[in-house]
Amino acid sequence: MLLIRNTLFALILLCACNGFASTTYQIQRPVFSGGGGQITGTEYKMRTVVIGQNMTPSKLSNNSYSTQANSGYVLMLAPNNAPKFTGEDNYYIAENLKVNPNDFNGATINEVLKHMSGDYSDIDYDTEFGLALTGVNNANGQWQYSLDNGANWIDILVASENNSLLLAADDQTRLRFKPDMDYLDGYPGDVTFRIWDQYRGTTGQSNVDVNETSWVYTFSNTNGILVGSIMDVPVAVPTLNGWGLLLFFATLLYFSMKMKGSQIVQFLGVGPN
Repeated sequence: MLLIRNTLFALILLCACNGFASTTYQIQRPVFSGGGGQITGTEYKMRTVVIGQNMTPSKLSNNSYSTQANSGYVLMLAPNNAPKFTGEDNYYIAENLKVNPNDFNGATINEVLKHMSGDYSDIDYDTEFGLALTGVNNANGQWQYSLDNGANWIDILVASENNSLLLAADDQTRLRFKPDMDYLDGYPGDVTFRIWDQYRGTTGQSNVDVNETSWVYTFSNTNGILVGSIMDVPVAVPTLNGWGLLLFFATLLYFSMKMKGSQIVQFLGVGPN
Protein backbone atom coordinates (compact mmCIF):
# COMPACT_ATOMS: atom_id res chain seq x y z
CA MET A 1 0.00 0.00 0.00
CA LEU A 2 1.33 3.43 -0.85
CA LEU A 3 0.56 6.83 0.69
CA ILE A 4 1.31 10.10 -1.13
CA ARG A 5 2.39 13.07 1.01
CA ASN A 6 2.07 16.52 -0.59
CA THR A 7 2.38 14.75 -3.96
CA LEU A 8 6.18 14.69 -3.48
CA PHE A 9 6.84 11.80 -1.14
CA ALA A 10 5.71 8.19 -1.14
CA LEU A 11 5.70 5.94 1.89
CA ILE A 12 6.01 2.36 0.65
CA LEU A 13 5.16 -0.52 2.97
CA LEU A 14 7.14 -3.60 2.03
CA CYS A 15 5.73 -6.97 3.00
CA ALA A 16 8.28 -9.42 4.36
CA CYS A 17 7.83 -12.96 5.55
CA ASN A 18 8.02 -11.93 9.21
CA GLY A 19 6.19 -8.59 9.04
CA PHE A 20 6.26 -5.18 7.38
CA ALA A 21 9.03 -2.66 6.74
CA SER A 22 8.80 0.86 5.33
CA THR A 23 10.93 3.27 3.35
CA THR A 24 10.32 6.78 2.00
CA TYR A 25 11.04 7.98 -1.55
CA GLN A 26 10.87 11.43 -3.09
CA ILE A 27 9.08 11.52 -6.45
CA GLN A 28 9.12 14.74 -8.45
CA ARG A 29 6.02 15.53 -10.53
CA PRO A 30 4.43 12.10 -10.00
CA VAL A 31 2.06 10.77 -12.63
CA PHE A 32 -0.56 8.09 -12.09
CA SER A 33 -1.83 5.38 -14.34
CA GLY A 34 -5.57 4.91 -14.60
CA GLY A 35 -5.58 1.65 -12.70
CA GLY A 36 -4.15 -1.48 -14.16
CA GLY A 37 -4.84 -5.15 -13.76
CA GLN A 38 -5.39 -7.14 -10.63
CA ILE A 39 -3.23 -9.20 -8.32
CA THR A 40 -5.32 -12.18 -7.27
CA GLY A 41 -4.72 -13.89 -3.93
CA THR A 42 -6.60 -16.58 -2.04
CA GLU A 43 -9.32 -14.17 -0.92
CA TYR A 44 -8.63 -10.78 -2.47
CA LYS A 45 -8.14 -9.05 -5.80
CA MET A 46 -5.84 -6.05 -5.35
CA ARG A 47 -6.05 -3.26 -7.91
CA THR A 48 -2.69 -1.98 -9.15
CA VAL A 49 -1.62 1.57 -10.03
CA VAL A 50 1.80 2.60 -11.37
CA ILE A 51 3.26 5.88 -10.10
CA GLY A 52 6.34 7.51 -11.60
CA GLN A 53 7.90 10.68 -12.99
CA ASN A 54 6.87 12.38 -16.20
CA MET A 55 10.12 12.53 -18.21
CA THR A 56 10.49 14.53 -21.43
CA PRO A 57 12.13 12.90 -24.51
CA SER A 58 15.21 15.12 -24.15
CA LYS A 59 15.72 14.04 -20.56
CA LEU A 60 15.19 10.41 -21.46
CA SER A 61 18.08 10.71 -23.97
CA ASN A 62 20.40 11.70 -21.14
CA ASN A 63 21.96 8.69 -19.44
CA SER A 64 21.48 9.98 -15.90
CA TYR A 65 17.84 10.87 -16.47
CA SER A 66 17.26 7.61 -18.27
CA THR A 67 18.54 5.68 -15.27
CA GLN A 68 16.33 7.75 -12.99
CA ALA A 69 13.30 7.20 -15.19
CA ASN A 70 13.83 3.48 -15.43
CA SER A 71 14.14 3.13 -11.67
CA GLY A 72 11.67 5.81 -10.65
CA TYR A 73 8.45 3.90 -11.04
CA VAL A 74 6.78 2.12 -8.16
CA LEU A 75 3.77 -0.14 -7.85
CA MET A 76 0.82 0.70 -5.62
CA LEU A 77 -1.83 -1.71 -4.41
CA ALA A 78 -4.99 0.38 -4.42
CA PRO A 79 -7.94 -0.34 -2.11
CA ASN A 80 -11.16 -1.66 -3.59
CA ASN A 81 -14.17 0.64 -3.91
CA ALA A 82 -17.66 -0.59 -3.11
CA PRO A 83 -20.12 -0.60 -6.02
CA LYS A 84 -22.77 2.11 -6.20
CA PHE A 85 -26.43 1.15 -6.40
CA THR A 86 -29.12 3.80 -6.84
CA GLY A 87 -32.08 1.42 -6.71
CA GLU A 88 -32.63 1.54 -2.95
CA ASP A 89 -35.75 -0.45 -2.01
CA ASN A 90 -36.81 -0.61 -5.66
CA TYR A 91 -38.81 -3.60 -6.82
CA TYR A 92 -37.57 -5.30 -9.97
CA ILE A 93 -40.13 -7.62 -11.52
CA ALA A 94 -38.25 -10.68 -12.69
CA GLU A 95 -39.99 -11.04 -16.04
CA ASN A 96 -37.32 -13.45 -17.25
CA LEU A 97 -37.90 -15.65 -14.20
CA LYS A 98 -41.48 -16.38 -15.21
CA VAL A 99 -42.61 -19.94 -14.79
CA ASN A 100 -42.94 -21.56 -18.17
CA PRO A 101 -44.21 -25.15 -18.29
CA ASN A 102 -41.86 -25.88 -21.20
CA ASP A 103 -38.75 -24.16 -19.81
CA PHE A 104 -38.43 -23.99 -16.04
CA ASN A 105 -34.73 -23.11 -15.92
CA GLY A 106 -34.90 -19.64 -14.42
CA ALA A 107 -32.36 -17.06 -15.59
CA THR A 108 -28.65 -16.40 -15.22
CA ILE A 109 -27.63 -13.69 -12.75
CA ASN A 110 -26.32 -11.72 -15.73
CA GLU A 111 -29.84 -11.75 -17.22
CA VAL A 112 -31.29 -10.68 -13.88
CA LEU A 113 -28.86 -7.73 -13.68
CA LYS A 114 -29.98 -6.52 -17.10
CA HIS A 115 -33.32 -5.57 -15.53
CA MET A 116 -31.56 -2.95 -13.42
CA SER A 117 -28.99 -1.81 -15.97
CA GLY A 118 -27.92 1.77 -15.28
CA ASP A 119 -28.80 1.57 -11.58
CA TYR A 120 -25.43 0.19 -10.49
CA SER A 121 -21.78 0.99 -11.25
CA ASP A 122 -18.24 0.69 -9.91
CA ILE A 123 -15.34 3.09 -10.45
CA ASP A 124 -12.81 0.25 -10.28
CA TYR A 125 -11.47 -1.02 -13.57
CA ASP A 126 -13.02 -4.11 -15.18
CA THR A 127 -15.40 -4.93 -12.32
CA GLU A 128 -17.32 -8.19 -12.48
CA PHE A 129 -20.71 -7.98 -10.78
CA GLY A 130 -23.06 -10.30 -8.98
CA LEU A 131 -25.73 -10.36 -6.27
CA ALA A 132 -25.51 -10.83 -2.52
CA LEU A 133 -28.90 -12.10 -1.37
CA THR A 134 -29.67 -10.59 2.05
CA GLY A 135 -33.27 -11.72 2.46
CA VAL A 136 -35.72 -14.26 1.06
CA ASN A 137 -39.50 -14.50 1.14
CA ASN A 138 -40.72 -17.91 0.05
CA ALA A 139 -44.41 -17.01 0.13
CA ASN A 140 -46.34 -19.24 -2.27
CA GLY A 141 -43.25 -21.05 -3.48
CA GLN A 142 -39.51 -21.58 -3.18
CA TRP A 143 -36.55 -19.52 -4.42
CA GLN A 144 -33.71 -21.66 -5.74
CA TYR A 145 -30.27 -21.18 -7.29
CA SER A 146 -28.04 -23.34 -9.47
CA LEU A 147 -24.27 -23.31 -9.94
CA ASP A 148 -24.22 -25.70 -12.91
CA ASN A 149 -26.56 -23.99 -15.39
CA GLY A 150 -29.71 -25.63 -14.06
CA ALA A 151 -28.54 -29.23 -13.80
CA ASN A 152 -29.07 -29.11 -10.03
CA TRP A 153 -31.09 -26.66 -7.92
CA ILE A 154 -30.55 -25.65 -4.29
CA ASP A 155 -33.32 -24.18 -2.10
CA ILE A 156 -32.66 -20.74 -0.60
CA LEU A 157 -34.15 -21.37 2.83
CA VAL A 158 -32.71 -18.39 4.72
CA ALA A 159 -30.81 -15.22 3.84
CA SER A 160 -29.97 -12.15 5.90
CA GLU A 161 -27.38 -9.40 6.11
CA ASN A 162 -25.20 -11.55 8.37
CA ASN A 163 -25.91 -14.71 6.37
CA SER A 164 -25.99 -13.59 2.74
CA LEU A 165 -25.60 -15.77 -0.35
CA LEU A 166 -23.24 -14.72 -3.17
CA LEU A 167 -24.30 -15.34 -6.77
CA ALA A 168 -21.96 -14.29 -9.60
CA ALA A 169 -23.04 -13.02 -13.01
CA ASP A 170 -21.60 -15.87 -15.07
CA ASP A 171 -22.92 -18.48 -17.50
CA GLN A 172 -23.44 -21.16 -14.83
CA THR A 173 -25.13 -19.40 -11.89
CA ARG A 174 -28.92 -19.23 -12.23
CA LEU A 175 -31.88 -18.12 -10.10
CA ARG A 176 -35.54 -19.05 -10.20
CA PHE A 177 -38.78 -18.90 -8.22
CA LYS A 178 -40.67 -22.18 -8.10
CA PRO A 179 -44.33 -21.64 -7.14
CA ASP A 180 -46.33 -24.03 -4.98
CA MET A 181 -48.45 -26.55 -6.86
CA ASP A 182 -51.67 -25.00 -5.52
CA TYR A 183 -50.58 -21.42 -6.21
CA LEU A 184 -53.35 -19.44 -7.91
CA ASP A 185 -52.93 -15.81 -6.93
CA GLY A 186 -51.31 -13.49 -4.42
CA TYR A 187 -47.80 -12.27 -3.72
CA PRO A 188 -45.31 -14.69 -5.32
CA GLY A 189 -42.37 -14.00 -3.01
CA ASP A 190 -39.17 -11.94 -3.30
CA VAL A 191 -35.47 -11.77 -2.51
CA THR A 192 -33.62 -8.74 -1.11
CA PHE A 193 -30.15 -8.15 -2.50
CA ARG A 194 -27.11 -5.90 -2.68
CA ILE A 195 -24.79 -5.49 -5.65
CA TRP A 196 -21.57 -7.51 -5.25
CA ASP A 197 -18.37 -6.59 -7.16
CA GLN A 198 -16.67 -10.01 -6.71
CA TYR A 199 -13.65 -8.31 -5.10
CA ARG A 200 -13.84 -10.99 -2.44
CA GLY A 201 -15.77 -14.25 -2.18
CA THR A 202 -16.96 -16.86 -4.68
CA THR A 203 -20.29 -17.68 -6.25
CA GLY A 204 -22.40 -19.96 -4.07
CA GLN A 205 -20.63 -18.84 -0.89
CA SER A 206 -23.05 -18.37 2.01
CA ASN A 207 -22.93 -17.14 5.61
CA VAL A 208 -21.35 -13.85 4.50
CA ASP A 209 -21.84 -10.82 6.75
CA VAL A 210 -22.17 -7.85 4.38
CA ASN A 211 -21.56 -5.39 7.24
CA GLU A 212 -18.40 -7.05 8.54
CA THR A 213 -15.30 -4.86 8.17
CA SER A 214 -13.37 -7.09 5.75
CA TRP A 215 -16.42 -7.47 3.49
CA VAL A 216 -18.07 -4.05 3.55
CA TYR A 217 -16.15 -2.59 0.57
CA THR A 218 -17.29 -5.28 -1.84
CA PHE A 219 -21.06 -4.67 -1.54
CA SER A 220 -23.32 -1.72 -2.30
CA ASN A 221 -24.67 0.15 0.72
CA THR A 222 -28.23 0.04 -0.58
CA ASN A 223 -30.64 -2.82 -1.19
CA GLY A 224 -33.02 -3.77 -3.96
CA ILE A 225 -35.92 -6.21 -4.05
CA LEU A 226 -36.42 -8.79 -6.78
CA VAL A 227 -39.99 -10.04 -7.10
CA GLY A 228 -40.93 -13.38 -8.63
CA SER A 229 -43.30 -13.40 -11.57
CA ILE A 230 -45.70 -16.17 -12.51
CA MET A 231 -46.67 -16.85 -16.10
CA ASP A 232 -50.38 -17.30 -16.69
CA VAL A 233 -50.95 -20.86 -17.86
CA PRO A 234 -53.96 -21.28 -20.15
CA VAL A 235 -56.59 -23.70 -18.86
CA ALA A 236 -58.89 -25.63 -21.19
CA VAL A 237 -62.56 -25.26 -20.19
CA PRO A 238 -65.01 -27.77 -21.71
CA THR A 239 -68.12 -26.54 -23.46
CA LEU A 240 -71.24 -27.74 -21.64
CA ASN A 241 -74.85 -27.87 -22.78
CA GLY A 242 -77.74 -27.30 -20.41
CA TRP A 243 -77.76 -30.83 -18.96
CA GLY A 244 -74.00 -30.93 -18.66
CA LEU A 245 -73.96 -27.60 -16.82
CA LEU A 246 -76.63 -28.81 -14.41
CA LEU A 247 -74.68 -32.02 -13.73
CA PHE A 248 -71.48 -30.02 -13.18
CA PHE A 249 -73.03 -27.76 -10.53
CA ALA A 250 -74.80 -30.68 -8.88
CA THR A 251 -71.49 -32.51 -8.53
CA LEU A 252 -69.83 -29.47 -6.96
CA LEU A 253 -72.74 -29.05 -4.56
CA TYR A 254 -72.56 -32.72 -3.56
CA PHE A 255 -68.87 -32.59 -2.70
CA SER A 256 -69.24 -29.25 -0.90
CA MET A 257 -71.86 -30.80 1.40
CA LYS A 258 -69.56 -33.77 2.04
CA MET A 259 -66.87 -31.45 3.46
CA LYS A 260 -67.89 -30.86 7.09
CA GLY A 261 -67.21 -27.36 8.37
CA SER A 262 -65.73 -26.29 5.05
CA GLN A 263 -67.34 -24.55 2.10
CA ILE A 264 -65.62 -25.27 -1.20
CA VAL A 265 -67.65 -23.17 -3.61
CA GLN A 266 -70.02 -20.29 -3.00
CA PHE A 267 -72.81 -20.22 -5.54
CA LEU A 268 -74.71 -17.23 -6.80
CA GLY A 269 -78.10 -18.19 -8.15
CA VAL A 270 -79.32 -16.26 -11.15
CA GLY A 271 -82.87 -16.87 -12.35
CA PRO A 272 -84.92 -15.58 -15.23
CA ASN A 273 -86.16 -12.00 -15.16
